[in-house]
Amino acid sequence: MSFSRIFITGGTGFTGSHLARRFLGEGAEVHVTHRRGSSLERVKDIQNLLVLHEVDLADSHAVVSLLDVVKPDAVFHLGADLHQQGIEPLVEPLVRTNVLTTALALEWARKHDVVFVYAGTFSEYLPSSTPVRETAQLGPQEFYSLTKLAGTLRTSQMGKLGVPAVSLRIFTPYGPGMREGRLVRNAIERALAGEPIPLSSPQVTRDFIFVDDLVDLYIAAGNSARKFPGEVWNAGGGKATTQEEFSKLILGMTGSSSTIEWSTRGALAYDGELWQADLEKTKRMLGWSPAHDLRSGIEKTIAWYRKNTPRV
Repeated sequence: MSFSRIFITGGTGFTGSHLARRFLGEGAEVHVTHRRGSSLERVKDIQNLLVLHEVDLADSHAVVSLLDVVKPDAVFHLGADLHQQGIEPLVEPLVRTNVLTTALALEWARKHDVVFVYAGTFSEYLPSSTPVRETAQLGPQEFYSLTKLAGTLRTSQMGKLGVPAVSLRIFTPYGPGMREGRLVRNAIERALAGEPIPLSSPQVTRDFIFVDDLVDLYIAAGNSARKFPGEVWNAGGGKATTQEEFSKLILGMTGSSSTIEWSTRGALAYDGELWQADLEKTKRMLGWSPAHDLRSGIEKTIAWYRKNTPRV
């Protein structure tokens, strides 16, 4: 299936900008949303090729009105209201953006029979000691994750009503253009600068997925939405990596003499014994597998950061 007109919320963000770039390369007309005052640094090289729409995703009616104008044949809903770790989240913006706007955008997709791909998160699951399947127990540990789970569940409900709507539960994406403060970007930048790298615990694990592989998976999910409406698929690399293993990889590949500063002050509510995506369902239904292991993805990411002074 090919889409001629794409609508991407969060299309100037990390993953969204990579997805927009891919669709442009396939000849699609690509519409992306961005907040007033948000950086367009990630899309500066393709800005003249995109159709940019300034809209607040917390204003659900403005988003629906924009969909009425654009009339896309596929919606990739990557945009969300985030909150800074360690700060009490503001409940209303999270609900308005992550729940209400998602629900009304899905209603629009139902009315117009449009493919809808939703970006969920691995933190919708209850922390587990085994690789996580899509049928695993749900148990968000933060309010943000709870609002994202509401979006995933509503997407699945609409799929059962025949809407070509599907979800990805995304683990830890990384690659060129990551948001400042993210684990991989922070570690690489500090390693290249020879600065100490703060991490929470040697035993904490993450399942990393390179952004190019995630873009491939978004496209596979969109192409399969009419065949498998309502489905949820894990989006990860399929391998758990401890922060100790991760730090050794970064230091080795950058040749850095940086020290690692272990501190539980950086611990997250969803840090558990093991975070690893079980990819059996994703591979079987979508015919997708990650093309990059962590080393090859980190190699490309380090090369990008060596050549760029990120301002994203």
